[in-house]
Amino acid sequence: MSNSQTHIYEFDEFRLDAAKRLLSRGGETIALMPKAFDTLLYLVENGGRIVEKDELMAEIWTDAIVEENNLSQNISILRRVLGEKKNEHRFIVTVPSRGFKFVAEVRPLSQTPAFTAIKSIAVLPFQPLVAENRNEALEMGMADTLISKLGGEEIIVRPLNSVRHYYSINRDCLFAGRELGVEAVLDGSILTVGSRLRVSARLVRTGDGKQVWAEQFDEEFTDIFLVQNLISERVAAALKIRLSGNEKQHRTENVEVYQFYVKGRLHGDRFTLPEIRKSIRYFEQAIALDANYALAYAGLADAYLRLALLNNVPAREVLPQATTAAKRATELAPHNADAFANLAWIIFWAEWDWQAAKKYCRRGIELNPNNSFVRMVYAHLLSNIGRHAESLAEIRRARELDPTSIFNQAIEGQILLFAGKTDEALDTLQGTIETNPKFWLSYLFISRVHNEKQMHEEAIAALAKAGELFPANKESHALLGYALAKAGKLTQAQNVLDKLCRLSNREYVAPYNLAMIHNGLGASEKALNYLEKACAEKNVLMVFLKVEPKWNNLRNEPRFIDIMKGMKLQ
Repeated sequence: MSNSQTHIYEFDEFRLDAAKRLLSRGGETIALMPKAFDTLLYLVENGGRIVEKDELMAEIWTDAIVEENNLSQNISILRRVLGEKKNEHRFIVTVPSRGFKFVAEVRPLSQTPAFTAIKSIAVLPFQPLVAENRNEALEMGMADTLISKLGGEEIIVRPLNSVRHYYSINRDCLFAGRELGVEAVLDGSILTVGSRLRVSARLVRTGDGKQVWAEQFDEEFTDIFLVQNLISERVAAALKIRLSGNEKQHRTENVEVYQFYVKGRLHGDRFTLPEIRKSIRYFEQAIALDANYALAYAGLADAYLRLALLNNVPAREVLPQATTAAKRATELAPHNADAFANLAWIIFWAEWDWQAAKKYCRRGIELNPNNSFVRMVYAHLLSNIGRHAESLAEIRRARELDPTSIFNQAIEGQILLFAGKTDEALDTLQGTIETNPKFWLSYLFISRVHNEKQMHEEAIAALAKAGELFPANKESHALLGYALAKAGKLTQAQNVLDKLCRLSNREYVAPYNLAMIHNGLGASEKALNYLEKACAEKNVLMVFLKVEPKWNNLRNEPRFIDIMKGMKLQ
């Protein structure tokens, strides 16, 4: 089928688009299973001559040995789709004992119509065909895999974190695509019946709603990887982009392993202590069955890092495992940008090795310059070591690549604060809150801006909201104590400090958080004591020491200078 990428064929009232793999009649797309489409295309391309059965089966089933009955079923499907009545043979004629001949007049178009390149797409979470049989892990997993396969230099693909909230069964894919600011969306549905997997997928332009490609797949569930490969290949052909094929290096061929992985991602992204611990168990089960599965190591590394970022466990108990898993992921997937971004992110928080983190970020950007996550990581790193202009350029590039990311917008606000641009920081974070009033991190970040601008009552209100939205986070409580102290409400600030100190007898409280309140209360020596303890513990919040304004009163203190030197921040 050498002409399949360069021709459109017309016969009777039908149009067959080989590149987009679409059969249509009067502008309406007719769904065909992949092998049925391949059979029709081969017959049309060889119209007017007898195609022997053996030739046809060898051409269509290149990777399997099948019986003649498979071919007969495809021919029967095509006759029904084309509207042929019994013994009519307007399109396909059976030549007894030999094969088939396509007899309708075929009008090949010498060139495909002008193609307007699509430069950005979103892969939405696949939807269940039957709501009662919903499998959110599988639905998200299909989207996650296809995002990874399609992403690269030639096209911008929105990351999973930006599309995951479009999981509603009644969603409007065009509305979602327009909200996400992309030119096309890949939408699909999925159904498991016994051991069978049925998947429908379509690529639709968001501007005019025109369908670019559509196909249905019905395979054994154990062939889920084949379905994912076929969808990505068909979409790439429709978009006229190339797949790198690098993702094969970090995939698994074990369906059970894959299911453990997608469950781990689902639970980890819920970002609570019990859910993250559950995700770790799933990733460990995946690795136990496939010790070379790079994505499972990357997921495990991310889960351990999240435990540290929650500040509910000492960093030294979880960050070594995060670092080990992240390094293993890059060894197994040396061409995966996300793996290097993840390693840089963990080295940044865990080891304070700024040069190594920069090296891994640059490697990630080299592998995929359209990866918004690695751009955000690089921006965060540059900000925390004081390279503000470069940091702002990187975070703005990250936001261009993923304009709906509330997290990236909040990070830009934080970077603006650390760059001394408090008015811009305030505007950016207020915009973040207006866009999503339930994102707790925006309130945490804006409270820092309020404190820097001496707007302590506003800081207190913002922190109360942050605590309401995410009560398990102790940093918001510590910042509240600091804001109360700066507002002159010393008794209330001391009460917050006492409460955290009592809590530390039962569970972990980061010494950095205690240092904040002591510093707000003017107890500099105690604040330095806790900062030294936080440094010894490798507490993740210490990465802000160079740029966080609340420590400005301590910068000339010898003990503070020693901490900065020990962290290679001075």
